Amino acid sequence: MSIIKKFAFLLLELIVIVVFIFNLATLFPLPYLGSIANHYTVPYVRVWLPVLCGLFLVSVYLGIKNKKSEWHIFNAAIASLSLAMGAYMIMTIETNLNQLGANVSFLKSYQVEDTSGVKLAVKTYSYSKLGPVKLNVYYQDDDVKDKPVLVYIHGGGWVAGTRYSHDYYWRSFAKDDFVVVSLDYDLSNKNRHLSDVTEEQLIKGFAWIENNIDKYGGNTDRLYTTGVSAGGNLALELSYKINSGHFRAANGEKLPQIDAVSVSYPVASPKDFYENSDLVKGDLAKLMVLSYLGGRPDQLPKKYARLTPKNAISPQTPPTLLMAGQRDSLVPQEPTYELAEILTKKKIANKLVIFPYTNHAYDRIDGNLGSQAYLHLTKEWFKTYPEKTIKP
Repeated sequence: MSIIKKFAFLLLELIVIVVFIFNLATLFPLPYLGSIANHYTVPYVRVWLPVLCGLFLVSVYLGIKNKKSEWHIFNAAIASLSLAMGAYMIMTIETNLNQLGANVSFLKSYQVEDTSGVKLAVKTYSYSKLGPVKLNVYYQDDDVKDKPVLVYIHGGGWVAGTRYSHDYYWRSFAKDDFVVVSLDYDLSNKNRHLSDVTEEQLIKGFAWIENNIDKYGGNTDRLYTTGVSAGGNLALELSYKINSGHFRAANGEKLPQIDAVSVSYPVASPKDFYENSDLVKGDLAKLMVLSYLGGRPDQLPKKYARLTPKNAISPQTPPTLLMAGQRDSLVPQEPTYELAEILTKKKIANKLVIFPYTNHAYDRIDGNLGSQAYLHLTKEWFKTYPEKTIKP
């Protein structure tokens, strides 16, 4: 065997083994490696599964061609196991999500949704010491009036992110006759802790919506909220507190009530987020929480409690859709499960959807299984609650 062929086979074997280990760490929650692997497997399904198939075919071909070589046979066996694990995980994810009404499919990940005709307007809804605070409005200029309005609050651990995140989602909603508003807000850092003012800043965005959304065809008679990660925390907090009357007005404008809320991998408990002990993501979690709140849970117990959605539940709490990654190593999702249980006990309409084998931000690739599930489940959730369950 020539040096080039030996090198090519060693490279193939290295790739096969690395992919196998990543699949193994995705299938089973292996310490450390499991926190990394499922960021690069399930979310990238439209690349990941074809790669597994390609490695399998090449390895099996070489194994058949070199039957006397134990290394080739070993390589083919590992590639076969890797493909079997990948296919099993994809089928499990599809089956579990579809049983909950998600309507996802691996093949759909290759289909690009048509969002032509959706326009984007950028407006300023408030001013702070850091400058103008802006929002995006996604809409179709088709003269249709009284469309439902969706308000999105981005994630990023309260220290990062912009109103442009998940742009694909909001164009999809706008194409389905929603008017979507994505709100920016001032970000915290290690020297600037904004948890005392972030929610108050964001409700000014709701006041702007109440005053201006009709110009884009929207009507807050049907108003929904959504958010991811730290934005999920803020979406839950604001939806619950606006409906309960904790926040009644901003800029002299009475705030509209929320019909329903949908969140993905939310920070349902800042305290649990801070106490994340994951070997890879634990320190980052602590940094984010400390930047936002300015202290540890034992130093600021009342502030942590005040920013925990379960403590804002009231009879007026809107129907809540909760989506969580089973293996979230950044934001512990046990508090999300607990929130669903509390909502159920208090007879507040809710639905909990757990995504098998997935980590934080499992939907970050447009069109993947996670984003398919979010779009379908959220749109169906909002259709279920076309009118306010609690009148203001």
